[in-house]
Amino acid sequence: MFKLLNPILAIIWKDLMIELRSKEIILPILTFASLNLIIFNFAIDTTRIDIKYLAAGILWIVFIFTSILILVRSSNIENQNGNLQGLLLSPISREAIFFSKLISNFIFISIIEIIILLVFIIMFNFSDFNIRFIPIIILGTLGILIVGNVFTVIAINTKSQEIILSVLMFPVITPILIASVEGINSIIGNNNEWQTQWIPLLIIFDAVFLIISPFAFNFVVEE
Repeated sequence: MFKLLNPILAIIWKDLMIELRSKEIILPILTFASLNLIIFNFAIDTTRIDIKYLAAGILWIVFIFTSILILVRSSNIENQNGNLQGLLLSPISREAIFFSKLISNFIFISIIEIIILLVFIIMFNFSDFNIRFIPIIILGTLGILIVGNVFTVIAINTKSQEIILSVLMFPVITPILIASVEGINSIIGNNNEWQTQWIPLLIIFDAVFLIISPFAFNFVVEE
Protein backbone atom coordinates (compact mmCIF):
# COMPACT_ATOMS: atom_id res chain seq x y z
CA MET A 1 0.00 0.00 0.00
CA PHE A 2 2.75 2.47 0.97
CA LYS A 3 4.69 1.56 -2.18
CA LEU A 4 1.69 2.85 -4.17
CA LEU A 5 0.86 5.78 -1.86
CA ASN A 6 4.29 7.41 -1.70
CA PRO A 7 4.71 7.84 -5.50
CA ILE A 8 1.13 9.14 -5.75
CA LEU A 9 1.75 11.78 -3.09
CA ALA A 10 5.09 12.71 -4.67
CA ILE A 11 3.56 13.25 -8.13
CA ILE A 12 0.61 15.20 -6.69
CA TRP A 13 3.03 17.46 -4.78
CA LYS A 14 5.05 17.95 -7.96
CA ASP A 15 1.91 18.93 -9.91
CA LEU A 16 0.80 21.38 -7.22
CA MET A 17 4.23 23.02 -7.04
CA ILE A 18 4.40 23.39 -10.82
CA GLU A 19 0.97 25.04 -10.83
CA LEU A 20 1.85 27.38 -7.95
CA ARG A 21 4.94 28.55 -9.84
CA SER A 22 3.60 28.68 -13.38
CA LYS A 23 -0.16 29.28 -12.87
CA GLU A 24 -0.72 27.72 -16.30
CA ILE A 25 -3.87 25.76 -15.44
CA ILE A 26 -6.18 27.41 -12.93
CA LEU A 27 -6.01 31.09 -13.95
CA PRO A 28 -6.43 30.69 -17.75
CA ILE A 29 -9.19 28.10 -17.42
CA LEU A 30 -10.96 30.09 -14.70
CA THR A 31 -10.94 33.06 -17.05
CA PHE A 32 -12.43 30.91 -19.82
CA ALA A 33 -15.15 29.59 -17.50
CA SER A 34 -16.02 33.09 -16.26
CA LEU A 35 -16.33 34.35 -19.84
CA ASN A 36 -18.74 31.50 -20.56
CA LEU A 37 -20.92 32.58 -17.64
CA ILE A 38 -20.83 36.19 -18.82
CA ILE A 39 -21.99 35.10 -22.29
CA PHE A 40 -24.83 33.06 -20.78
CA ASN A 41 -25.77 36.04 -18.61
CA PHE A 42 -26.14 38.30 -21.67
CA ALA A 43 -27.85 35.60 -23.75
CA ILE A 44 -30.56 34.70 -21.22
CA ASP A 45 -33.33 37.12 -20.31
CA THR A 46 -33.91 36.25 -16.65
CA THR A 47 -36.98 38.51 -16.56
CA ARG A 48 -38.77 36.07 -18.88
CA ILE A 49 -37.13 32.75 -17.96
CA ASP A 50 -36.69 31.45 -14.42
CA ILE A 51 -32.97 30.70 -14.15
CA LYS A 52 -33.61 27.65 -11.95
CA TYR A 53 -34.82 25.75 -15.03
CA LEU A 54 -31.53 26.40 -16.82
CA ALA A 55 -29.08 26.35 -13.91
CA ALA A 56 -28.07 22.67 -14.14
CA GLY A 57 -27.53 22.84 -17.90
CA ILE A 58 -25.46 26.03 -17.74
CA LEU A 59 -23.28 24.77 -14.89
CA TRP A 60 -22.53 21.43 -16.53
CA ILE A 61 -21.79 22.98 -19.90
CA VAL A 62 -19.16 25.10 -18.18
CA PHE A 63 -17.94 22.20 -16.03
CA ILE A 64 -17.48 19.77 -18.93
CA PHE A 65 -15.53 22.16 -21.14
CA THR A 66 -13.48 23.24 -18.13
CA SER A 67 -12.68 19.59 -17.42
CA ILE A 68 -11.56 19.00 -21.01
CA LEU A 69 -9.27 22.03 -20.94
CA ILE A 70 -7.75 20.96 -17.62
CA LEU A 71 -7.11 17.44 -18.89
CA VAL A 72 -5.45 18.69 -22.08
CA ARG A 73 -3.42 21.44 -20.41
CA SER A 74 -2.28 19.16 -17.59
CA SER A 75 -1.18 16.52 -20.11
CA ASN A 76 0.66 19.10 -22.22
CA ILE A 77 2.60 20.29 -19.17
CA GLU A 78 3.41 16.68 -18.26
CA ASN A 79 4.48 15.94 -21.82
CA GLN A 80 6.87 18.89 -22.03
CA ASN A 81 10.54 17.95 -22.02
CA GLY A 82 9.61 14.28 -21.81
CA ASN A 83 8.23 14.45 -18.25
CA LEU A 84 5.65 11.77 -18.94
CA GLN A 85 8.22 9.50 -20.52
CA GLY A 86 10.42 10.02 -17.49
CA LEU A 87 7.59 8.91 -15.21
CA LEU A 88 6.91 5.87 -17.37
CA LEU A 89 10.60 4.88 -17.30
CA SER A 90 10.86 5.35 -13.52
CA PRO A 91 10.20 2.43 -11.13
CA ILE A 92 6.64 3.63 -10.48
CA SER A 93 3.57 1.58 -11.30
CA ARG A 94 1.27 2.84 -14.04
CA GLU A 95 -1.60 2.75 -11.55
CA ALA A 96 0.26 5.22 -9.31
CA ILE A 97 0.69 7.60 -12.25
CA PHE A 98 -2.99 7.27 -13.18
CA PHE A 99 -4.30 7.93 -9.67
CA SER A 100 -1.88 10.79 -9.02
CA LYS A 101 -2.97 12.59 -12.22
CA LEU A 102 -6.60 11.91 -11.35
CA ILE A 103 -6.23 13.46 -7.90
CA SER A 104 -4.18 16.43 -9.15
CA ASN A 105 -6.71 17.27 -11.84
CA PHE A 106 -9.55 16.82 -9.36
CA ILE A 107 -7.93 19.36 -7.04
CA PHE A 108 -7.50 21.85 -9.88
CA ILE A 109 -11.05 21.53 -11.16
CA SER A 110 -12.53 21.59 -7.65
CA ILE A 111 -10.95 25.00 -7.05
CA ILE A 112 -12.34 26.27 -10.35
CA GLU A 113 -15.80 24.78 -9.76
CA ILE A 114 -16.11 26.42 -6.35
CA ILE A 115 -15.34 29.81 -7.87
CA ILE A 116 -17.66 29.15 -10.84
CA LEU A 117 -20.51 28.32 -8.45
CA LEU A 118 -19.95 31.52 -6.48
CA VAL A 119 -19.81 33.61 -9.67
CA PHE A 120 -22.93 31.88 -11.01
CA ILE A 121 -24.90 32.52 -7.80
CA ILE A 122 -23.94 36.20 -7.78
CA MET A 123 -24.22 36.85 -11.52
CA PHE A 124 -27.61 35.18 -11.97
CA ASN A 125 -28.94 36.00 -8.49
CA PHE A 126 -29.50 32.27 -8.08
CA SER A 127 -31.37 31.68 -4.81
CA ASP A 128 -32.06 27.97 -5.31
CA PHE A 129 -28.53 26.75 -4.56
CA ASN A 130 -28.62 23.76 -2.23
CA ILE A 131 -25.79 22.06 -0.35
CA ARG A 132 -27.07 18.78 -1.84
CA PHE A 133 -25.67 19.89 -5.22
CA ILE A 134 -22.18 19.15 -3.89
CA PRO A 135 -22.20 15.30 -3.91
CA ILE A 136 -23.63 15.34 -7.44
CA ILE A 137 -20.98 17.77 -8.65
CA ILE A 138 -18.20 15.78 -6.96
CA LEU A 139 -19.35 12.42 -8.36
CA GLY A 140 -20.01 13.85 -11.83
CA THR A 141 -16.66 15.60 -12.01
CA LEU A 142 -14.84 12.53 -10.72
CA GLY A 143 -16.44 10.35 -13.39
CA ILE A 144 -15.46 12.77 -16.16
CA LEU A 145 -11.85 12.85 -14.95
CA ILE A 146 -11.60 9.07 -14.53
CA VAL A 147 -12.61 8.54 -18.16
CA GLY A 148 -10.75 11.61 -19.39
CA ASN A 149 -7.42 10.51 -17.89
CA VAL A 150 -7.37 7.53 -20.23
CA PHE A 151 -8.52 9.27 -23.40
CA THR A 152 -6.19 12.21 -22.85
CA VAL A 153 -3.18 9.92 -23.35
CA ILE A 154 -4.63 8.96 -26.74
CA ALA A 155 -5.49 12.54 -27.75
CA ILE A 156 -2.29 14.21 -26.58
CA ASN A 157 -0.27 13.16 -29.63
CA THR A 158 -2.84 14.51 -32.11
CA LYS A 159 -3.01 18.03 -33.56
CA SER A 160 -6.55 18.85 -32.40
CA GLN A 161 -6.30 17.53 -28.86
CA GLU A 162 -9.44 19.17 -27.45
CA ILE A 163 -11.59 18.02 -30.38
CA ILE A 164 -10.27 14.46 -30.36
CA LEU A 165 -10.66 14.24 -26.59
CA SER A 166 -14.24 15.52 -26.81
CA VAL A 167 -15.13 13.05 -29.57
CA LEU A 168 -13.70 10.15 -27.56
CA MET A 169 -15.11 11.20 -24.19
CA PHE A 170 -18.66 12.37 -24.86
CA PRO A 171 -20.17 9.00 -25.87
CA VAL A 172 -18.78 7.42 -22.69
CA ILE A 173 -19.62 10.21 -20.23
CA THR A 174 -23.15 10.86 -21.52
CA PRO A 175 -24.70 8.90 -18.60
CA ILE A 176 -22.70 11.08 -16.18
CA LEU A 177 -23.92 14.31 -17.77
CA ILE A 178 -27.53 13.13 -17.81
CA ALA A 179 -27.40 11.96 -14.19
CA SER A 180 -25.64 15.15 -13.03
CA VAL A 181 -28.04 17.53 -14.77
CA GLU A 182 -31.14 15.56 -13.76
CA GLY A 183 -29.85 15.19 -10.20
CA ILE A 184 -29.54 18.95 -9.75
CA ASN A 185 -32.92 19.50 -11.43
CA SER A 186 -34.40 16.95 -9.04
CA ILE A 187 -33.09 18.86 -6.03
CA ILE A 188 -34.36 22.17 -7.39
CA GLY A 189 -37.74 20.52 -8.06
CA ASN A 190 -37.88 19.19 -4.47
CA ASN A 191 -38.23 15.51 -5.31
CA ASN A 192 -36.14 12.56 -4.15
CA GLU A 193 -35.02 11.19 -7.51
CA TRP A 194 -31.52 12.55 -6.90
CA GLN A 195 -31.22 10.13 -3.94
CA THR A 196 -33.01 7.11 -5.36
CA GLN A 197 -31.94 7.29 -9.00
CA TRP A 198 -29.20 9.76 -9.99
CA ILE A 199 -26.73 9.50 -7.09
CA PRO A 200 -26.70 5.66 -7.29
CA LEU A 201 -26.15 5.86 -11.06
CA LEU A 202 -23.18 8.21 -10.60
CA ILE A 203 -21.70 5.98 -7.87
CA ILE A 204 -22.03 2.85 -10.03
CA PHE A 205 -20.51 4.58 -13.07
CA ASP A 206 -17.57 5.95 -11.08
CA ALA A 207 -16.94 2.62 -9.36
CA VAL A 208 -16.98 0.63 -12.61
CA PHE A 209 -14.66 2.99 -14.47
CA LEU A 210 -12.41 3.41 -11.45
CA ILE A 211 -11.72 -0.32 -11.75
CA ILE A 212 -11.44 -0.41 -15.57
CA SER A 213 -9.57 2.84 -16.25
CA PRO A 214 -6.22 2.07 -14.52
CA PHE A 215 -5.88 -1.08 -16.64
CA ALA A 216 -6.89 0.81 -19.78
CA PHE A 217 -4.39 3.57 -18.91
CA ASN A 218 -1.65 0.99 -18.49
CA PHE A 219 -2.45 -0.52 -21.89
CA VAL A 220 -2.61 2.88 -23.65
CA VAL A 221 0.70 4.22 -22.31
CA GLU A 222 2.43 0.98 -23.23
CA GLU A 223 1.24 1.43 -26.81
